[in-house]
Amino acid sequence: MDIEKKDEQPLRSSPLPHTDESRKRKRRSCIICCASVTGVILTILLVLLILGLTVFKAKKPVMTVNSVALQDLNVSFHTFPVRVSLNLSLDLGISIENPNKVGVKYQPSSASLLYRGNEVGQVPIPAGEIGSDDTRELNLTVTVFADRLLSDSDMYRDLLSGRRIANQTCNYQNSL
Repeated sequence: MDIEKKDEQPLRSSPLPHTDESRKRKRRSCIICCASVTGVILTILLVLLILGLTVFKAKKPVMTVNSVALQDLNVSFHTFPVRVSLNLSLDLGISIENPNKVGVKYQPSSASLLYRGNEVGQVPIPAGEIGSDDTRELNLTVTVFADRLLSDSDMYRDLLSGRRIANQTCNYQNSL
């Protein structure tokens, strides 16, 4: 029972050897793939950099005084010792505008009323949050230190001349 083997080839344990042309083709396709992936990654990084430097650049919130109204005025004259006492409170309408594309949280702070560089009034500003591209309105009461105002001899001259006699400043800490 002999069975003749007809042109049988033994199973090969190793694949066929690659020719130079197939190696070059594989290498070329690998280089093209790597270059494409690198190009896409660089494009994404460039877009993120441009967005970070333009659209998402942090800007300071803008505070604007919308209205000032006299809330309380108390004047008293003392004869002994000769002294004038003045208590003054102002209602202050402030708007805080957030020009950023992300929300802003700000810490408790204060606004000051200055006359010729000297602080003559102060108002506390409570902590809060403002959404992106949003404006928050605040109604505050300013306490004016009238004794500091009356002790300055230039105040009367400035009032009679009609010049602007006060500046306001605001110090606050915020985080994006």
